[in-house]
Amino acid sequence: RIPAVGGSDGRIPISASGAIVSPGSYILTAGIDSPSTALTIAASDVSLDLNGYRISTQSAAATALSLSGSLTNITIRNGTISGGLDGINASADVNGLLLEDLRIQNAKQNGISLLSPNGRNHLLRRCVVMDTGATTTGADGSLTITAINLGGDSHRVDECTVSRLFYRGTGTGTLRGIVITASGASSGCMVSRCCVSHESGLTATGITLGGFGVYRDNTVIQFQTPYSAAGATNGGGNV
Repeated sequence: RIPAVGGSDGRIPISASGAIVSPGSYILTAGIDSPSTALTIAASDVSLDLNGYRISTQSAAATALSLSGSLTNITIRNGTISGGLDGINASADVNGLLLEDLRIQNAKQNGISLLSPNGRNHLLRRCVVMDTGATTTGADGSLTITAINLGGDSHRVDECTVSRLFYRGTGTGTLRGIVITASGASSGCMVSRCCVSHESGLTATGITLGGFGVYRDNTVIQFQTPYSAAGATNGGGNV
């Protein structure tokens, strides 16, 4: 943080698209709508409060919020992330990522995409990922559409909601709600108290959990395959 000036709480204000390149506590003070990537985090030890605002990209080929480089100790909370090929995407290893109280909507392919097999200790809680794939068009070839897509180990997804997945391309589309592809023999991942839903029957998988993780107290509605979790422990309470 920077020293408080004029009654501010010391957080560093952001009001335009760009990159965060230094550790610190940041706060959005206006919405950001960009023709490309709206915001990039390129430093470890960053806390970003969206402060109820929306960040969005107009490009279906860009990422709305990008995590660039091998990062640790990142927190993003309290706002809306809209549009893009991916809503949130990490290009390299990220460890210790906290995402909470976010609404992520209208990403074309992945709402949240953190695919490095070396990623560790992500916590996603009270996030809503909606209308993933809604911006696909008939010109799109075969795509895999995933609301929450994680690689690595020791992650927890808690009290998150996935609603509505779409594929409107002419090729073969694969739809998935929450996916954790664990890299280790004892992944330590958990999916709990999440709801994955669509308003009508959907040829899709609701929750996919690899490795020796645990899934409990989840609800999957209107998905042909509610759970795919070979090797994982059913902790009970799943509907």
